[in-house]
Amino acid sequence: MGLNIQLRRAQASDQKAVAELSVSSFSAAFAAVNSPENMASYLQQSFAPEVMAAELSNPNNCFILAESDGELVGYARLRRDCEEPCISASHAMELERLYNATEIIGQSVGALLMQQVIRITRLEHCESLWLGVWEHNTAAIRFYQRQGFLDAGSHAFMLGEDRQVDRIMELTT
Repeated sequence: MGLNIQLRRAQASDQKAVAELSVSSFSAAFAAVNSPENMASYLQQSFAPEVMAAELSNPNNCFILAESDGELVGYARLRRDCEEPCISASHAMELERLYNATEIIGQSVGALLMQQVIRITRLEHCESLWLGVWEHNTAAIRFYQRQGFLDAGSHAFMLGEDRQVDRIMELTT
């Protein structure tokens, strides 16, 4: 049976649900290949209540939530106020997060969120949409390639004390 997905913009009241999904999704994807100390540091730094509240209230961010029967099952975070040296477009947007609940991965929620992200990017007249993805996250890289993203460069990503490399991928809109 397929999921009945509704997409909507996040509100301040979604802070707890977005934080919980962020922690569970990120942990499921990366805890097994990173130290508990680095994971704990990153999760606190990135998804603490005050951090999520600030992100949700920042007008340069756009959160798109995917819900099934009123329950949050995924979300995308777009950033308007970001620059990346390897992105040459004068007006670009960053897809900073595309997270899904572990139990629904493979059920097209990520693709639905991506379609909405691309729509928003085009509505805002951006020349490109870019993202950073961990160089060892092959499933995510393949997903982004299927969506039309191409390699544009790389940058450092700090997970706690561990310096990792993110591939920068770009989609011309």
